[in-house]
Amino acid sequence: MIRLGCVPYLNALPLTYFLDPNQVEILHRPPAQLKELLASGRVDAALLPIVDYFENHDFHLIPNLAIASKGPVLSVKLFMKDLNQPIEKLKYFYLDSESKTSQSLLKVLLKGRFSRPLFELQFLKDPGDPRIEASLLIGDKALNFPFPENALDLGEAWWGWTQKPFVFATWMTRDPSAKAVTRTLQKAREEGLKRLDEIVEDTPMMPPPFLKEYLTNAVQYYMGPEELEGIRLFYEHLKPIEGYSHELAFRFVS
Repeated sequence: MIRLGCVPYLNALPLTYFLDPNQVEILHRPPAQLKELLASGRVDAALLPIVDYFENHDFHLIPNLAIASKGPVLSVKLFMKDLNQPIEKLKYFYLDSESKTSQSLLKVLLKGRFSRPLFELQFLKDPGDPRIEASLLIGDKALNFPFPENALDLGEAWWGWTQKPFVFATWMTRDPSAKAVTRTLQKAREEGLKRLDEIVEDTPMMPPPFLKEYLTNAVQYYMGPEELEGIRLFYEHLKPIEGYSHELAFRFVS
């Protein structure tokens, strides 16, 4: 039995929907909790935020698989309370605690794309804090937010700034020779994309046309050379913010 850790979001469905429950057990957790499942050996692989790869040198990437975007991703957005308040003037930001990658991407964009000194800003953890001027939400919470027009799509902002894909998450493992896991996950991805209409029909919480558009065009599920370039560029922008000292090396299951 293969044990996997996975986010409980709609964007993971094409990667997991056709995994055989007789062969695979899936533990669903928010992104921030998945790292510990993999590090402790409770799962054989996990769909982790890319920042976890930067910070854990014993994690290996499973080739060619990702949750990425080339433009608007729809499910990672900064929602402004006041539509007329430009992002260059905001000071108080609420950060969704579920994904460090999305938090890091926002900080990279604020510093690099919008020329905001991060030391002048405050990043808040309490969603009820009355000072909040903008809230970073991810996953289904972002998709279901009632005022989508008051939002900055982080995938779109990154693409417009860099013209590189942004990789939000990838399957990772601690076993550099986990070939059976790799084959299982790659086969499930191919089946999921080929039979996407079945996934949409069986997922009633979203209007079918929107869900199909989201899973077909907003989210990308491949990780090729262009996506690796995007990961490397994101890492270089994040290094001075997080104080990373090591050079980025890509470690793949082989």
